[in-house]
This record gives sequence, structure tokens and C-alpha cells, in this order.
Amino acid sequence: TRVGVIISCEGGYFAGGRGGGWVYDNDGKKVKQFPGDGGGGHHQNFAEAVRNRKTSHLHAPAINGHLSAGLMHIANISYLAGAQGCTNKLQQSMGGDPNVAEAIDRYGEQLAKWNIDFKKEPWTIGASLNFDAETETFNGSDPMTFAANAMLSRAYRKPWIVPDQV
Repeated sequence: TRVGVIISCEGGYFAGGRGGGWVYDNDGKKVKQFPGDGGGGHHQNFAEAVRNRKTSHLHAPAINGHLSAGLMHIANISYLAGAQGCTNKLQQSMGGDPNVAEAIDRYGEQLAKWNIDFKKEPWTIGASLNFDAETETFNGSDPMTFAANAMLSRAYRKPWIVPDQV
């Protein structure tokens, strides 16, 4: 799975995404396949609504897409502003929550099965950032917050300028 999810449980795991996926047992044997929709419909729907300038044609309000994409961008900014560290440092950064520690251990075991060498490829521990949903900026006065806010936008090329205010 290049992009998608892996959900593990006591009887096996699911690996897939919008394009579908498979359920595997604990021995790696395929148990059942699930088809997916590929996720292509929402891009086309948005493009058509932009072309015809009719928001009523959208399958969902544009704000839903904005908030959904924003969550992924915030996570990516945390990752980019983060630092590498060992498993113990990662668990400490999560506040010592036993459920999180157990999930990190399971994920580490799975990565080890895929021959990921944590000395060559250490964990990346995302930066702890405070995000203000009203202003859509990160709060704080430390250098990490300044760096994170700088990643919220970029210099755009004309004529594809995104205005500061609409």
C-alpha cells in the first residue's frame, strides 16, 4: 500500500485505502478483498462546480474540503518541523499514555518485520504545536511556531495568486 491505511487487530489486518484493499490473516494469507471507489469523484465534482460557478452542484460544502485538507497540512507541518528520535523519546513525547506506548511498540514491530533499521531511519517526532482555528495560524513565540507559520503559505506564481482575503 503506497498511500492508505493499515488496520491491525488480533485476527489479522486490513491494508488498503480509497482504491480498495485486502484483509489478511496473521500469517499474511489474503482472506477477503474489498473494492474501493478510488476517491476520484470528489476532485471532478469540485472542478465542475468551479467551472460552472454553482456551489449548489457540490456534493459537500467547500468548507468541508478546506477543513479536511487543513488537518492533513497541520499534521505535515508538525512532521516537517519535528525532529528525529528513538522509540523511547517518541513515547515520552506522547505523555506516557500506555495505549499510545503500546501502539508505538506494535507499529515498531511491524516496521522491523519490513526490515526498517531504526538506526538508519529513526522515528520523526512531530513538533508539538498549538493551532488557532479562528485565525488559522499557530500560537506561540518560540522559533518552532514561527517556522510552522511560515509553512502555512508560500509565494505564488502569477496568475495563480491565492489572495489573503476573499
